[in-house]
Amino acid sequence: LAQNVGNGQGLFDYQEVKNSLWTFPASVPPGLALTELNTRSQGQIEKSLIAGQKDADGEKIIAQIRWLIPARLSSTEYVDSDHQIWVARNFEYRSTFHAWRNWTLVRVWLRLAGAKSITVSDVSGLYLSEQGMSMLVFQKGPYIIALTCPRATTSDGLVALGNLFQV
Repeated sequence: LAQNVGNGQGLFDYQEVKNSLWTFPASVPPGLALTELNTRSQGQIEKSLIAGQKDADGEKIIAQIRWLIPARLSSTEYVDSDHQIWVARNFEYRSTFHAWRNWTLVRVWLRLAGAKSITVSDVSGLYLSEQGMSMLVFQKGPYIIALTCPRATTSDGLVALGNLFQV
């Protein structure tokens, strides 16, 4: 909007926003309409995790789990023609090693839940469909991408969306 009224590059004036958003599909995927776009820094994520805690207690909690928290979390929400919500989350870590370490943990839990291997964006991801939703998660470089949608959706729809990510 800011760019449309002649105010510089709009959101892209902010390097941290530009770096987070470029990984999402360059255009809205066919059959979906973009309804929400959100990005949070590590500090914002930490504050939301300890909201309502005493400062000292909150800091102890964060100190123990900080390695799990991404440097930036960006998400988009889409709606399909049946008014079903699709969500894409991009967990951006400081390095490929940090993402890989957390991806290793995610893989263990998803495999225990019954997730199946599937190829997306030229890497091996995991697909799980149960309890009213389908999920596809994969790691590429410093990113862990998590896609969710209604259960009735086949893995093909999620893989198609995952392949559009610019990672």
